[in-house]
Amino acid sequence: MDTNKLIALLPDLATFVSVVENGSFTLAAEHLGITPSGISRQITRLERELATTLLQRTTRKQSLTESGMEVYQHALSILNSAREVANIAQRDAEQLEGTIRIAAPKAFCKNELYPHLLAFIQQYPKIKLQVMVRDKPSEPISDQVDIVFSITSTPQEHLVAKKISHARSILCASPDYLQRYGLPKTPDELVQHNCLYLGENRDDNHWYFSKDGVLMDVIVSGPLAINHSELRLDAALKGMGIALLPDFTCREPLLSGSLVEVLNDWSIRGPYQGCVYIQFIQTTNLPRKLRTFIDFISDKFSV
Repeated sequence: MDTNKLIALLPDLATFVSVVENGSFTLAAEHLGITPSGISRQITRLERELATTLLQRTTRKQSLTESGMEVYQHALSILNSAREVANIAQRDAEQLEGTIRIAAPKAFCKNELYPHLLAFIQQYPKIKLQVMVRDKPSEPISDQVDIVFSITSTPQEHLVAKKISHARSILCASPDYLQRYGLPKTPDELVQHNCLYLGENRDDNHWYFSKDGVLMDVIVSGPLAINHSELRLDAALKGMGIALLPDFTCREPLLSGSLVEVLNDWSIRGPYQGCVYIQFIQTTNLPRKLRTFIDFISDKFSV
């Protein structure tokens, strides 16, 4: 019997053990929270797959056949092994404790990271997370943090960098705005539009585009320059203009149709794009709580 078939048998073997230990289909069904007919189907399927009769059943009682006793003993051993594995995992989670200090960009933390932080706390209740949200680059030693999340194409070279995801900048506007002002077909048409940009640096209104080897530099203007992507998103939703946004801030509005991506056949260079990295200090003895956290979060994201 191949591995896939063996795996498929495991739930039926567990049900069989419950039937033997409870003495009847009805009591086993109550114990497992399913119907007696469901129990019957599982036992019938198990007997068919094993090509043997496991139980002698009458209207008054049931008893194990010789092969049924042998299957029961092996199935019980499998269940006990599974319980021990679960106990090991539980003990491992209980032994992990302490505080992990994290720095992450604001919008990324809110839109992408935060739900996974809550899930981590639930799985490892003795670990406390201290999270500092900031958009400026963080340094583990000077900022006194253990883990730095960064969105960049050039991670800090003196730190270990583990890539967990990608991020890109996109242009978005509301259907209402585009109906009033039109949909730009090329980047140079943006000079005729209200553009919502970062405004942190003097050249943040210089938007750089590329497509099929063609490069284009456009100087945009608009009613609002603000270094908060959530507020640029809000302004775009309210029809104030075309906003430059990290893609992870506007997935839901794009899916719902509240926003429309503009010039999606062009690539635009913007802040907070590239790869999402977990960064930490290189050490030969990384604390187990940090390794567990890094592995947990990495599993939640797909590169």
